[in-house]
Amino acid sequence: MIKEETDEENRRLLEQIEEKQREMAEKKRLLVKELSDIQREAIELVDLKGMDILEAANLAGVTRTNFEARLSRGRKKLRELTEESS
Repeated sequence: MIKEETDEENRRLLEQIEEKQREMAEKKRLLVKELSDIQREAIELVDLKGMDILEAANLAGVTRTNFEARLSRGRKKLRELTEESS
């Protein structure tokens, strides 16, 4: 009986965590739209699609250093937007 109650409680907690993660992901998708085009591209390629920085820089047609700057600025702006919306 106790194991069944614990299992049920764990299932409910997991569902709550998954719902929060979905909400946070949706919020991030909306906030990414507020970035400049080059910052959004950097965030999407590396953070959302998991692309390697050098590969993403080549795709964007810029140097690695330039791309890293775009990514850094985009992440900073995204953090600021996240804080503002909280």
